[in-house]
Amino acid sequence: MGIQGLNGAKLDGALIEREGPKTRNGQRAEVDQCRSGARKVEVFASWIALLAADFALKILGLRRVIRLIANWTPRLRRQSPEAVTRVFTTIDRAGVYYSRRVLCLQRSIAAVFLLRAKGIPAEMVIGFARFPCQGHAWVEIEGSPVHESVRIQDYVVVLKC
Repeated sequence: MGIQGLNGAKLDGALIEREGPKTRNGQRAEVDQCRSGARKVEVFASWIALLAADFALKILGLRRVIRLIANWTPRLRRQSPEAVTRVFTTIDRAGVYYSRRVLCLQRSIAAVFLLRAKGIPAEMVIGFARFPCQGHAWVEIEGSPVHESVRIQDYVVVLKC
């Protein structure tokens, strides 16, 4: 089963590059206008997922949030590749309306939550790069990074759940 990225390429273990939200004078601008009611509901659900990820990290801490993600086994359902793309697109759009800067950890937690709710077996991965020393979180489906612009090959995987 192949999953498509935003650029239409199939995920077969290769990293899919994505174009992030456009910037104008340092401010993020919405890539598309949300026209349909269904899209607005999906963007709102993504905004709620980002908010829930933020609160969960603040209240429960990273260790408990990881435990919750690791213990949640989704009921697998057949989904189109467009469903994965739509989840990440709505998270990007919701980030435009979010009051804080959306970091990779919150984005990954929200994406895993929304994807697993749809029955897609997504995994959150946390890794670190030695030089420059930094951490990063991303989402993988069937072992392939999804909707990711960072060079994942530079990161050593520390946790996968």
